[in-house]
Amino acid sequence: MNTFVFEAKKFRNKSDYESEILKQLGQSRIQMIVLAGFMCIIGPTLLKVWEGRMINLHPSLLPEFPGKDGIGDAFRAGVRETGVTVHFLSLIHISEPTRRTPISYAVFC
Repeated sequence: MNTFVFEAKKFRNKSDYESEILKQLGQSRIQMIVLAGFMCIIGPTLLKVWEGRMINLHPSLLPEFPGKDGIGDAFRAGVRETGVTVHFLSLIHISEPTRRTPISYAVFC
């Protein structure tokens, strides 16, 4: 498996950072991206190319607990049920971040 590592803060802006990701992905025959713990909001530079082929795993049942510690937030809130959301990313997440988009799969715990 090919890998690449670089720091986002070394790029002038998010678009340049995502352009480098696109360049690196273009050197392989990647068909789908699965994000787990990526911890960055994906911008339009990357999403325009990968929309419909990029899946995100989020540690809560969205839209509840959208932050980086969804499991801890759910625990502290005392909810009776929590889980993981698996969904395709789309440009809707950028233009309308509060709009609900179809969830592909939700795992309840």
